[in-house]
Amino acid sequence: MKKWLLSALLLTGVAGAWAETVHKVTPGQSLGVIAKQYGQNWKTLCAYNGLANCNVIKVGDPIRIPARNTVVKSEPACINLGTAPWNRYGDLKLRLEAIDANPDLTAEEKTEAKSLVSAGRGERAMVTSDMVFKAMPFRSKTGTIKFLRDVRVCTPEQGGRPEAMETWKLSTGKTLVDMLSCGNITFLVTAKPEPEPEKEPEPKKDPEPSKDPEPKQEPGPKDEPQEVPPEEAVRRWDWELVVGKEYDRTAQSTFASGALYGFFVDGPGAEHAFGVGATYSGWHGKTDTGYGFNGHLGGYGPAYKYSAYEGGYDFGLKLLPWATLTENGQQAAYKSRRHFDLNGVTLAYNNYARELKGEKSFFKYQLFVSVFKPTGGEAEQSVFGQPLEGADSRLDYVLNVGGRLGLYDFSEENDQIGAKLWASLGWFKEAPSLAETANWRLQLSDGYERFFVGFGRNYDLLHGGSLFGYGWSWDIRKTVYVHREETRKAQFIAKIEKAGGRLDKDGMVILPKGLQSSQKQWKTAPSDADD
Repeated sequence: MKKWLLSALLLTGVAGAWAETVHKVTPGQSLGVIAKQYGQNWKTLCAYNGLANCNVIKVGDPIRIPARNTVVKSEPACINLGTAPWNRYGDLKLRLEAIDANPDLTAEEKTEAKSLVSAGRGERAMVTSDMVFKAMPFRSKTGTIKFLRDVRVCTPEQGGRPEAMETWKLSTGKTLVDMLSCGNITFLVTAKPEPEPEKEPEPKKDPEPSKDPEPKQEPGPKDEPQEVPPEEAVRRWDWELVVGKEYDRTAQSTFASGALYGFFVDGPGAEHAFGVGATYSGWHGKTDTGYGFNGHLGGYGPAYKYSAYEGGYDFGLKLLPWATLTENGQQAAYKSRRHFDLNGVTLAYNNYARELKGEKSFFKYQLFVSVFKPTGGEAEQSVFGQPLEGADSRLDYVLNVGGRLGLYDFSEENDQIGAKLWASLGWFKEAPSLAETANWRLQLSDGYERFFVGFGRNYDLLHGGSLFGYGWSWDIRKTVYVHREETRKAQFIAKIEKAGGRLDKDGMVILPKGLQSSQKQWKTAPSDADD
């Protein structure tokens, strides 16, 4: 499944087709760029063109631009649960979390709903095109739950896949629905409202004193799907951690970078995360002249991350007011030591907009910058344990710059292994003229970008010379996340197989005749037969 939510598909009113314009997509254009060019809203263009994924358009695709100031009513677009990018397989815990977060259920209904879902399987039925689901939850890769109102799920006739569901009837009359393919817990409202039962005539009463008539309420727009406004701030936990090592003939280094986020603010098409972060690097080795060295640089402080999941990029910032640098050297009887307290900042940018469009070449690029300034320090040197005067305690700054470009993605859809080819560059400088190095790497990663291995050259820009270098890195957060997703997927497949169904090679649900017949049973249920 893709990663991002198709909230733009849920619009009912779109501009009319009189004197419409047809735009051909050119390289580098997104739906937002096209909409801005014609003074339109990208959500309107998405619904008007009936796009299954607002983030995926191809060069040469015709995009119909409606005439402005002309409005017609159209049926709400449907969501294809098989490609909805924010859709995630949900285990029981996640289903119960979605029930708790549902804005249209009372506390009593939530308690009853969680009890029914926890107890076991409800009545099976097939999703049909006339069904409308209220407040359907979608979960992002970071765990954020978004609710969309008045959702219609795409059926095979509308380009979707066959969708099975389990249903439970709440005591309040609402029909709770669990989508079997991905665990979206919602409740059902049929496309046609059920007729109200006729009321028995009440006995006549003495007329009461006249009161001022209450103002008549104007009926609101029908079938107008709206995204439920998210809370301004949400308390929950998420984390990230990457570790790795680099080697050459004379030295090796270790690095780690991580963050723990506990406070989230959800905005339109993006998410803000706040927490604490840390970074560390350590090194040791010996030169060809016999000079041994070691040291470490690390710090921690507040962290911030901005994820524009509709734009296809994210940006991370760590302020590191508590940082230190220690360097030690030794050759024969000579020893030196330098220690500094630092203030630092790290910036990281990750752009995957081309990957969202399905591009295989140059699908992603990443940039990284860190800079540290000393707030105080000391230096000492000795021979045979006797202190020497004139130890160099100068340090202006420490700067590290790096970048990585995704060259080609060999992975296929739903590929368990996959592979991606990368190129990276790095530059490090410790001023004034204490150290300056550069390196390049060709890297190979798995399809989920959990593990990287690479090789290349390391260059000493201060003294000259280069050495063959190689290394690896491991994204622990992604490894845990992918394992959890695959576990949920296995649970889902087991659930389908237990019901007598199976998945075909394209991941489509093939259901037995018993479940297909439940579609007819659903349509002829007493609540619908009176329509």
